[in-house]
Amino acid sequence: MSEFVTFLTGDYKVIQNDDGYLFSADSVLLANLAKIGAEDKVIDLGTGCGVMAILTAVKKGAKKVVGVEIDSSTADMAMRSVKMNNLCDRVDVLCADVKDMRGVVEAGSFDKAICNPPYFSGEDGTGQRGVKAQARKWLDTTLDDFVKGAKFALKNGGDLYVIYKADRLVELVCSLHQNGIEPKHITYVYPKLSKGVDTVILSAKKGGKAGLTSSTLILMDEDGKYTETVKQLYN
Repeated sequence: MSEFVTFLTGDYKVIQNDDGYLFSADSVLLANLAKIGAEDKVIDLGTGCGVMAILTAVKKGAKKVVGVEIDSSTADMAMRSVKMNNLCDRVDVLCADVKDMRGVVEAGSFDKAICNPPYFSGEDGTGQRGVKAQARKWLDTTLDDFVKGAKFALKNGGDLYVIYKADRLVELVCSLHQNGIEPKHITYVYPKLSKGVDTVILSAKKGGKAGLTSSTLILMDEDGKYTETVKQLYN
């Protein structure tokens, strides 16, 4: 098990483990795009190494962020990152299952929820398990479990931000709608315009009315350079 430190923004950094959980650019993108303010209390479902929780506190200035992580070693690593960045007054990490939110947090106590759930089916033929597989694949939980966890934690009118694979958008929209969290805006994310849509970032409101808008985000031009929009986003 080999840990190392990665810088996120300014002097803030996060501990990762190359034998366990490694965060992806998707987590950083979601943390930057989510509309979170200084008065918001935020829950990060499946926080992993805590990258989104830390960025939400540092870049968005959220009043309080609580990360929920099922794997005890990963939750401990995330909490050590929080301490390393002197954020213990605003960020906490709970080792818990999103399926058991009733025993973890108070119902309706969060203004915003963020989530970068696993993207892939556990039945991919590899037989891979462990922390890396758990972060990427549905093994012991489902997308619906994360959505139900968000529903329990969010106050009425609270917002959920999720990043997910574009080819599984229908699955996400159906789960949200069935659980009373109404999809409000979809951002279609293109690595390059020529490569087509890869992921979507969807914002949804608990108890919201029907009405869906959309936008497009292109990460890089055809030469592989970040677009001006993305550069401004990461500043």
